[in-house]
Amino acid sequence: MPFEAPQLAATPPSQYDELPPTLERALFRRFWTSLVIVSSVIFAVGSGLSAFASQLIASVIDERVRVANGRIDNLVRPYQIRYSENES
Repeated sequence: MPFEAPQLAATPPSQYDELPPTLERALFRRFWTSLVIVSSVIFAVGSGLSAFASQLIASVIDERVRVANGRIDNLVRPYQIRYSENES
């Protein structure tokens, strides 16, 4: 069986041939579907990171408030002892 060269069309196809309508609709749907999926994933990851960051900040603030309250107690305690001794 000898090699046969492909038959070339009389007019070369245009670089911008139109897509069949069904293929165009399918590509359009696939594009928007993938865009929605990627957007949802980015939103979910961003929300998770935001929640993690807010919990981290809250724990740091809570620890600082606890330390500050301890320091205030250490400063006020001698005066509370003196005041309670004077009352009795």
